[in-house]
Amino acid sequence: MSPLGKAEMDTTDSSGVDKKRSLGEVMQTVKGEIKLPDYQITSLRPKRTATEGILYKVPGAGSAEKLVVALKALLEPKGLRVTRPVKRAELRISGLNDVSTPEDVIQAVAEVGSCSAGNIKVGKINRASVGRLGSI
Repeated sequence: MSPLGKAEMDTTDSSGVDKKRSLGEVMQTVKGEIKLPDYQITSLRPKRTATEGILYKVPGAGSAEKLVVALKALLEPKGLRVTRPVKRAELRISGLNDVSTPEDVIQAVAEVGSCSAGNIKVGKINRASVGRLGSI
């Protein structure tokens, strides 16, 4: 493991060439391209992660999502991954009829939970024996 502040990222750019970039180089790119006031962000609270990345806490409700979209547009073509922490929970849903699909369950949970369907993972629907409905 490299010392703090010396984190390197193995990335592949759009040409398919592997490159090593320091965290500082990446952050300089971001600073030059992304202006926080454009996203109604007045401050960031940085925190070092266990994998030597940096987690930035963004105060405010919708500001972080707009910033993530901009960062993905800027960094993903350069082979860098931008993620956002998501709280997860396991659910067991029962009483599913025979026409229910995993996609139906994803849409229903996303709607009720006010979250993105992309953040929901669903397993196989277990079809019960005669007289019982399925569960997931």
